Amino acid sequence: MRLYASLLRQEIGFFDANSKGQLMAMMGEDVARMQSAVTDQLTGTITHIQTIYFCARDVVRISPHATLIVVAAVPLLSAASIVAQAASRRRSAIAFDSARETAATASEVLANARTVQSFTAEEMEAARYAERMQEQYALELDYRVFTGGAHLFFQALTMGLSAGGMYYGGGLVRAGRLEMTDLMDFMQYSFKIGTALGALLQILNEQQRALMSAAKVFGTLRRKPVIARGVGVTPATCEGRLVLRDICFSYPTRPDAPVITGLNLELRPGTITALVGGSGNGKSTIAWLLQRFYDPSEGAISLDGRDIRSVELTWLRDQMAIVSQEPMLFHGSVADNIRYGRPGASDDEVEAAAREANAEEFVLKLPQ
Repeated sequence: MRLYASLLRQEIGFFDANSKGQLMAMMGEDVARMQSAVTDQLTGTITHIQTIYFCARDVVRISPHATLIVVAAVPLLSAASIVAQAASRRRSAIAFDSARETAATASEVLANARTVQSFTAEEMEAARYAERMQEQYALELDYRVFTGGAHLFFQALTMGLSAGGMYYGGGLVRAGRLEMTDLMDFMQYSFKIGTALGALLQILNEQQRALMSAAKVFGTLRRKPVIARGVGVTPATCEGRLVLRDICFSYPTRPDAPVITGLNLELRPGTITALVGGSGNGKSTIAWLLQRFYDPSEGAISLDGRDIRSVELTWLRDQMAIVSQEPMLFHGSVADNIRYGRPGASDDEVEAAAREANAEEFVLKLPQ
């Protein structure tokens, strides 16, 4: 819930830089991976550590001399584990990013299904997605093969140590310094230690992915929006005189591509102003700047003589009525969608709004 709320508070530039697919992957896969890390994996980690502790205590009690063989290999195991974990972490990060990009591609295409079908690009998009999946599969396979090989290596090393312990323990039995039953117990406990260490290695690989997910999630939670609510003055009245002075603007994701340069414009109350121009000339951008989805790179926009950057954001947007070229309908009734801008509006006010928008007759014809 906190992550969802944090995402909604971010400025529009944040959503320009992060695709919907990436954000959905964060809310789904990343959160699920973190939950697994602090539930199932945490329980397994504690269990395996307990197994290692109690079995190590018993093998030391049974034969300190045989235990030295195992202990002598600890530096080698530690060094090999550090190298393996570093390499595994790199492969995991690359595979993880590829999976997010694949999800982003699919989400983008499905969200723009009308455009895809208008250009009969279904086959092209299916091929592009298949290419992304093949790339992701190759990276994921590389990660899995490496971690599986590392697991086999450590298992083989553990078995080798167990064989060495058995050989040495057999000598102690022949010399009468160790009972056969103690040797069997020693080998059983040693095997349990090796099994627990192998399981911990697998858990550690998954924990690495969980840490990457946590870094993205908590980074978003800590992120302060560039354009924030609750800051600035709240004027008592609004006449509606807007002045754009020497406006220059580039989108945050494309700072080297100016969209508006040196714009001066005044919008007076009670008048109608039409912005006319070719596609890409900045008409929609001006509307977004007035709503303060973005701040201009240079210049200022004032409302009734106040720079809109000094005005509280919620109050500013409450003074505007927006009819988008392609309005978005949320799941729910027509009344819910009309009431979206004013959740507390009465049924009479909703009907009046539909009537003023010339939508009442159309709405009444809809099935209940």
